[in-house]
Amino acid sequence: MQGGAFRWLREFRLDKPGKWGEISEVKIGDQITIATLVVGDKLRLTGTVKGRGFAGVVKRHGFHGHSATHGTKDQERMPGSIGAGGVQHVFKGKRMPGRMGGNQVTFKDVLIVAIDETKNVIYVEGGVPGSRGSLVKLFGTGDLIVSTPVSKLETSGVEEIKGEPTQIEINEETEVVIKGESAQGEISISTEDAMDKEAVLETPEAK
Repeated sequence: MQGGAFRWLREFRLDKPGKWGEISEVKIGDQITIATLVVGDKLRLTGTVKGRGFAGVVKRHGFHGHSATHGTKDQERMPGSIGAGGVQHVFKGKRMPGRMGGNQVTFKDVLIVAIDETKNVIYVEGGVPGSRGSLVKLFGTGDLIVSTPVSKLETSGVEEIKGEPTQIEINEETEVVIKGESAQGEISISTEDAMDKEAVLETPEAK
């Protein structure tokens, strides 16, 4: 697509051999629509998950927590020990409370169950990363189908024909009867109605 304002603008490399099939015929202005996908294909969906702020280990890492009895006091959702005393430091990668969400993730092997080309909608099985209205990048396998948009036919300038007075020459010797239709109905003019040798008929558009 060319021109216009877009909410999202992303670039994808098409020069990696063997990844997207034969793409040498892609030109500027070509379109890649959902017509290149088929029901039953598997995709990789990449998006930014919802940001959930600062979260504890139970919500962030799925810790079960401690028991509510047998000496436990205000420690049900605490992480517990974070390391041994001998090393005198916390090892890198230790699962601890912190900021959750807001990072980029990729869902693999997502199955396409239906495609609606009229609405430009793809239905997949399972979840999709990100919130509503967010950007999700789709990656698939197989040949890339590229469609060339049909250019709009330029409308040729057609001059509007306006009603102009029509002059009719009338011979006194020959009776001439002219019939036509107007907005009020049928009109009829003969030589008897003409005051001069020249009668003028005005079309409804010229009035």
